Amino acid sequence: MSYDVRFGVQTVCENNDGERFVRVRRPRLNSPTYNLRKMFVACMDWDYEQGKWYPMTEALPKIERGIRELVEHPEKYEQYNSPNGWGNLNDALECLRNWRSEVVADDDPVLGDGKERYEFELVTYMWPLEALWFRW
Repeated sequence: MSYDVRFGVQTVCENNDGERFVRVRRPRLNSPTYNLRKMFVACMDWDYEQGKWYPMTEALPKIERGIRELVEHPEKYEQYNSPNGWGNLNDALECLRNWRSEVVADDDPVLGDGKERYEFELVTYMWPLEALWFRW
């Protein structure tokens, strides 16, 4: 089982699924294994609900906290590595950095993913951060 991570913009009318969101983009790493859930919850200090939309202004600080925690205190999170090998600390860190890089253009040595960005790749060039939503 895995997540279906999406970025969206809230709309006035509902779609066929009864949601009031339009998906504007899926991040490159949009389907992390569900085995990472406990690690994500612990490092972000966020017991999110799968399938629920969250304002990106709420999600981004949690994502950044998760990155810092995994980088600065990896020993605390090794216990959440999946015994079957599907989902480990490096996978979680790569996902969180990727999701952040989709909405923030910088080269922060801890939070950034080290990849060069182009304007047309960034969600924030299409939508302000306040208009974006994030769904697990």
